[in-house]
Formats: sequence, C-alpha cells, structure tokens
Amino acid sequence: MSARKRLGIEGRFYTNGLELKHKLQKKRLREGEIPNEVARVSEELQKWSEEFYIEEARAIRGLGKYRLAPGYDHFHVDPIKWNRWSPERQCQHIKSFREFVPKSYDSYKKPSSAGHKTSSKSNKRRAELPEPEIFADRIPDVNPQAKETGVAPLRLSKVGRSSEWQVNQPSCSSTQGDILNPDRITGKQYDLVHKDDTKLCPKSVSRCEQCRVAFNTSDKVIIKSVGVRERTDKSGKIVKYTGNIYLHYLTNCLKEYDQNFAFNAINVPPRTINFLPKGSRETLVAKGLRVEPSEADK
Repeated sequence: MSARKRLGIEGRFYTNGLELKHKLQKKRLREGEIPNEVARVSEELQKWSEEFYIEEARAIRGLGKYRLAPGYDHFHVDPIKWNRWSPERQCQHIKSFREFVPKSYDSYKKPSSAGHKTSSKSNKRRAELPEPEIFADRIPDVNPQAKETGVAPLRLSKVGRSSEWQVNQPSCSSTQGDILNPDRITGKQYDLVHKDDTKLCPKSVSRCEQCRVAFNTSDKVIIKSVGVRERTDKSGKIVKYTGNIYLHYLTNCLKEYDQNFAFNAINVPPRTINFLPKGSRETLVAKGLRVEPSEADK
C-alpha cells in the first residue's frame, strides 16, 4: 500500500482476475490435454497469419476484401501485369510496399473547394465580351455584301520563359503535308513536353503512368500521350476513361508501355524547344524525334 501511494496509484489494483482465469482454465483442462490445446491454438494463429499475407498481396492487385490506404496508391498493380511478373519481381514489390512509409500530405486528400470563393459565378462569360478593336482587321473584307464573314482563329502564346505574348499565324502547309505523307506515324502519338510548360504539362502531373514512380528534379522533359486511365468513384468502383497520360522520357518505360514504340513517333512542339537550352534541337533530331519547325525557321 505504501508503494502504491508513493507511485500515485489510487484505488485498488490487483491481478487476481487474470490469475483466476488461468486457474480455472487449468482446472478445466487435464494435464495431458494442455499440449494439444496449445498446438491447436498455434495452428489457428498460423492460419490467420497466412491468410493475412494472402490478403495483403491481393489488396495490392485491387482484389479481395481490403484496399490500399491513401498514400499507398502508387503500389497498385494491374492483375494481368502482376501475373506476367516473375516470383522474384513480385516479392521485391511486396517488400517495397512493407518498408514504405507515406508522407503526411499523401495520406489525405485536399478538398476540391479549398481556396475557392463562396460568391456565385458571374452570368457574363469572357467568351461573350466584345472583341478588342486591335484584332478587328483580321476579318477579311473580300465580299462586303455577304451577310456572314468568316473569322480566322487567333492563337496567342508565350515565347520561352519571357512574359511577352505573340500571335501565332496558322499555316496549313505543314498539316497538309503530313496528310499527304505516306510514311506518317499511324500508331500512338507522343509529344515531348517540358515540366515548366504548364500549358502542355499541368502542375498536377506528378508520376509516370507506366512505372508509377514520381518525377524527380532531373525529369525536365517527359512524354505526353493519350491512353486509358483508371480512377475510383465514390462507390469504390474502378472506372476506366480516356485521358492524357505522362511517361518518363526513358526507353524502358516507353518500351514497356508500347511494344511497337519507335522514337520517330515522338513529336517535339516548338514550345518545348523554347524551354530547352541551345543545341537541344540537333540532339533530338539525331535521336530520331520529329522536331516541328518554329516560326523563325519558317
């Protein structure tokens, strides 16, 4: 009692209940039945542990009664792709999954309404505003008696990282020549985009669609294409849809994504060249990529 008072333990605290339970269990079992009882309990525990590891591997493939928690989504593997892997590759993936510790900002989803204004949207859209007078001359005055006059499309873009905007004049020669080219690429189309170009590569792009590995600081240029993506709706069902996908500019990722991949299928827009250092155009052409000519070259 004096020891409990010095330790600050109030009330009575005993282990009599736990000891009594053991005493009653020993009384109910005979001396010869105790080893058999322990063996049955050990077998049941072994069975539970094996079922747990089986469900762990099934959850990585999106099967079974469990799913990966937020922050572990990049470890998900398609069941067909999983069956193509060797047992060593499967064990390596499971080992990486067990050793991974997610960051705090990956374990929860940011609300979609965060930072948005609560006021109602304006009824007048920017598309309905009157056209600026500086661009009024682009309407060709060929037939003044015609009721409807065609308006040429106006395209604005920035040159490199500067803040100056310029008007891109549409040219039909390159498009028309590609249509008449019998050796044009008819398979999957790929575009080489720069990570700093937020128009072709949004800031939300974070990882490769093939290897599911996040882009690091050395991945300044990546590949953009169109393919089938998957997402989980509110009911937990996996929905497939077509959208933009982004891949590493690496041969192994591109070959694994498309078995018939060839470097001449990669198109390099002029916007990407503006973000790259000098001499990059010659390097890309030597690699076999299709580099579009810029306005200055035309």
